[in-house]
Amino acid sequence: MQMDIELSIKLLEHNLKNKIEHYSYPEGQEEHFNEDVISFLKKNGIKISPSAIHGINCLDNTNLFNLRRVMVGISGKPFPFK
Repeated sequence: MQMDIELSIKLLEHNLKNKIEHYSYPEGQEEHFNEDVISFLKKNGIKISPSAIHGINCLDNTNLFNLRRVMVGISGKPFPFK
């Protein structure tokens, strides 16, 4: 995990020529990250890492390493175009 995170951050920073402060967990469900991953991301300068867990966030109590998302088409129905 540590090697994968360090390498991906270094590659992104090198290719984008910019410091990376936002990171996204692969897949992003509860079983794909934990406090060890979050701690390691923080040690590597990451400030925000959203999950792919469905839900909304509250301004007063938001964990920036467990942000929720509302996905388009999450119900299995495609976004209606008319």
